[in-house]
Amino acid sequence: MASRENKILTPSEKQQAWQLIQSTLQRECRKFLDTTWRYIGSPMDDGADAVHQRYIGLYERVRNFDRLIGHYYDDDITGSDFVPVLARLYRDKILSDEDLPVFSRPVQDTIKEEAAAL
Repeated sequence: MASRENKILTPSEKQQAWQLIQSTLQRECRKFLDTTWRYIGSPMDDGADAVHQRYIGLYERVRNFDRLIGHYYDDDITGSDFVPVLARLYRDKILSDEDLPVFSRPVQDTIKEEAAAL
């Protein structure tokens, strides 16, 4: 299904899709790092295992974020995968309507339709 729908992407739109996917990865990483720095810098309990508990919390944050990012970005994303990847990002509100005008109306509609079907 994705390969049929991907045929509507022009070479220029494939380039735009790749750039958009990369920019969302950067945004998500920035948000993660910002919240992680706040977590690391927040006050710790005075208990004997407070440092270890902070480490465990940090480890869990990194592991959970890695799983999330892997869900969106770790596959070998090729041109035939752009529409499904964009649809997942749109469904999960990582992309918004403001991000889509770089694509033709049929591509925007396909992204939204696939997102609704997920």
